[in-house]
Formats: sequence, C-alpha cells, structure tokens
Amino acid sequence: MSWAAHQFEIYAVHAHLPKKMVGKVSFWGIFLGDFMPDFLSKFWVYGITINGRHYGADEPHQWHRGWPGMGFTHTLFSGIVIALLFWLWKRNRAFAIGFLLGYAAHALTDVNDSVGTMLIFPFSTLNWTLETWAYAATVEGGKYLDAAAYYSSLGLVMDVFWLAVVLCSWRVLTREYWRTQVVPADARIWAWFGRFLPERGLLALARRRARQRWEFAQTMLAIHLMNHEDSPDAAEENRESHLHAHLRWEQEFARRVIRRAEGTGWLSRADDDALQLTERGRAAARAAVGA
Repeated sequence: MSWAAHQFEIYAVHAHLPKKMVGKVSFWGIFLGDFMPDFLSKFWVYGITINGRHYGADEPHQWHRGWPGMGFTHTLFSGIVIALLFWLWKRNRAFAIGFLLGYAAHALTDVNDSVGTMLIFPFSTLNWTLETWAYAATVEGGKYLDAAAYYSSLGLVMDVFWLAVVLCSWRVLTREYWRTQVVPADARIWAWFGRFLPERGLLALARRRARQRWEFAQTMLAIHLMNHEDSPDAAEENRESHLHAHLRWEQEFARRVIRRAEGTGWLSRADDDALQLTERGRAAARAAVGA
C-alpha cells in the first residue's frame, strides 16, 4: 500500500485494540512496527542515480517481496522475531506487542497488490496476493510509475478506506484519549519529550500526522479532478455529490475536504457548482503523480 495508507493503520490499530489491551499497548511500538518493513527494504527498490548511473535492485519486486531478496521483511515471522528481541532487550511488553501489531498490519495489508507477501515464511516462500492493484515498481519507472499505477486503481480506494476508519475513530486524536490511552503505555518516552515540549506541544506532535491525512485527502481530490478535466464525463465526475460514488467519501467528509482545498487555493467552484482546479491545485496534483 501507499505510505499514507500504512500511516493511517497506526491510528486505526490503536483505536481498535481489545478492551483488555486499551492503555497497555505502545503507540510508538505500533508506529515503529508499521514503519519497519519498508524501512528495511524499500530504499533499494527505487534506488538512486549518481552521475547518470543508477544503483538499485535489478528486479525491484523480487528484492522487495521475494526470496532470495528482502521479502522476509514483509512476513509475520520477522515481526514475531524482532518483537521478541525487543522484549528480551527491554522487557517492555507494551512496546513489543505494539511493534508486533504494527508489523503484522503492514505485512497483511500488502497482500493486496499483485506481488503480495510471503505470509507463512519460512515454511514457504510462496507470495500470497489478492491482486487488488498492480505493483509497478520497475527500474525504468521507479516510484513515479508505482504511484501512478496505485492511485489510478483500487489502491486509492484502500487509502480512502483507512482514512475513513481513522475519522470514524476520531476520539483517538483527542487530548483525553492521548492522556488516558497513549501516554500510560509510553510513559518514559513521553516524559523524555516533556523535557523539551509542554503538554500542548506533545499533543501537537501526536496530532501532526492527522493533519497530514487531511493534506493527503486534498491531494486525492486534486488528482481526481485533474484526471477528469476536459473529459466528456467531467460535468458529472467533478461535482461534490459524485465524490461519494467515486472516492467512497461521506458527504460531510467531502465537504470538509473541499473547504480545506478552497482555503488553500487548490480549487474553486464554477457557475454550475462544478469543482475546478486552480493552477496551484493542478500543480499539486501533477507533483503527486510525478507528471
């Protein structure tokens, strides 16, 4: 999935913990666990170019998800092993469980693309996949082709789904939730941050990623509008009422995203109430898809 969708998972997982685990699972553990699989393997997938020479994997999909390769980083087995090592090192049960949950969420949701993950490694190196969208990272196309394939397919729906899950669990972003459910499981970490930031600053740190989700939603809207500009169906596709059908957005959520996009100068409304991208919004959409 996209980076944004994996970040949504962090809040979704923490917001839907079993009652017995509420306040006892580390938010930072979930964050690190969800971040770790791609941190260990993604850099060489896209590679780098120095003085016109490209350095990276010859077969990106094999390196990222296969064996031989770094595909073991996207397995439940690796999550269990690393979580166990964390527990043996620090004896921090809250962090170890959080890490395992975040790691498992990443590995399980990545079965949706056409490459999938080796879910039962090391017992099998078979990649399990639902083939919901294309995995398109190639040496020639790089991250831009990968992003284009993702956002022009059902991958976009997956991002919207996770965003909706987080927004439906809005209490996870409140001060009260942060005080009673987040801080207790990571008391030492938040206490360390507290040496440099007041409570308002700490809460802002926890909320910062939520603000990034709104920015992501605006970007999705801009891409949608750009894709239908000057097309025969633009009059229908680029209306607020149609966003529910195409992006699976609830009406109230769509209105809030549109208001934010209007406030940032990304779009305006035509006389017939159709949504129109401004030059600024069009530039943002092009930058997002690498056009």
